[in-house]
Amino acid sequence: MTGPALPARTLLGGRLEAVDFDECEGGTLVDAIREKGEAVTPATGDIRCALRYGSVDLGSPADGPRVITAEVSCATEEDATVEIYADGAPGAGTLLAALRVSTGTDGRYDWRTVSARMPEEVTGVHDLRLVLRGGVHLAAIAGGTW
Repeated sequence: MTGPALPARTLLGGRLEAVDFDECEGGTLVDAIREKGEAVTPATGDIRCALRYGSVDLGSPADGPRVITAEVSCATEEDATVEIYADGAPGAGTLLAALRVSTGTDGRYDWRTVSARMPEEVTGVHDLRLVLRGGVHLAAIAGGTW
């Protein structure tokens, strides 16, 4: 199918819902809260989940120091991580952030925000690849300035 290219999704000052992925490997959708919403987590028995989001605008150096955040909860007693790469998977892409999700949450409905600075040299539009490791539930990622 052909057609006009979709505009890039804006991360800086925006929110990218986890369920709005373009590709998902090893993941499953779960409820974000009991009443509504969705999140993504590694499927039962998997220790990782890989997500791809095409055409995401990461901003420019003129925006100032940039930060990337993730809205997460932890459903296990093991630490978990969300790794965010530009233009490739681990070993091939540029690591933007490795966000640690501690087990100090009160279960899968206790959402926390974790954040890290983005590398200054990575700007403009890129495909993002997220790797979820452990019992992390991801609701969304966002970008802002420090």
